[in-house]
Amino acid sequence: MAKNLHNRAIEPFFCDLLPEVRSVAEGDGIRIFGYWAVFNRLSRELSTDKGVRFVERILPGAFDETDFSDAESRFNHSDYLSSAPNLRYGVDATGAWYEYDHDPHDANHVATLRRIERREIKGSSFQFPPLPKDAFTVSEHAPGVKLRTIIKFPRVLEFGPVITPAYPSSSAFARSLDEAAHQEELALVEQQQLEQQEQEQRQQLKQIRLQQFRALLQ
Repeated sequence: MAKNLHNRAIEPFFCDLLPEVRSVAEGDGIRIFGYWAVFNRLSRELSTDKGVRFVERILPGAFDETDFSDAESRFNHSDYLSSAPNLRYGVDATGAWYEYDHDPHDANHVATLRRIERREIKGSSFQFPPLPKDAFTVSEHAPGVKLRTIIKFPRVLEFGPVITPAYPSSSAFARSLDEAAHQEELALVEQQQLEQQEQEQRQQLKQIRLQQFRALLQ
C-alpha cells in the first residue's frame, strides 16, 4: 500500500537527466529508468526566504549508508508509482538511479509514460528529511553565493520523475543558510565593535600621554 508522505518535514532535490523508457525481453513490457541524483553537478542558483543565494552539489559516497527502507517512487512527489520489489534502485559512478516495471493497467503508470513520451517530464527528484549539520558543509561559491556540499544522506523517502524542479525556499537547509548568514552578520558587528573599542582605547592613551607631557612642562 502506498505510504502517505504528506505533513512530513522533507526537502526535495532535482536532477535534470531525463527518464528513459527501456524495452525488456519480448512480451515482458517496458521499464522506466532515471537518475534522481548526479554526483558533483552544481544545481542552478537558488535562494532562501531571507534572500541567501546558494547552489548545491552531492559528493560521491553520499548514499553509502543511506536508509532506503521506506523508499518508494512517485510522480511529481505526489502520484504513487512503485515500491519494492517492483521498484529497484542503486548507485553507480554517475549517481543514484531508479527503475520500475511499467504496468499498462495502472492509471498513474500510463499517465507518467505519456508525459515522458511527450517530453513534459524534465527530470527526476527525490525527497529526504532535513539533513543534520554534519551531513553537509557550507562555503563560498561566488561573491554573495553560498555552496552547500552534501556529504551524506541519512535517509531517502521517495524519488521519481517530475515535471518541474522542486527546490524549497523554506526548509531546514534554507534555515541553516539563513543562520549562517546571521552568524556572519554578528561576526561583522563584533569585529566593528572591537575595532571601535581599540580606536577609543588608542585615543584615551593618547590623551593620557598628552596630559603627562603637559605636566612635565609645568
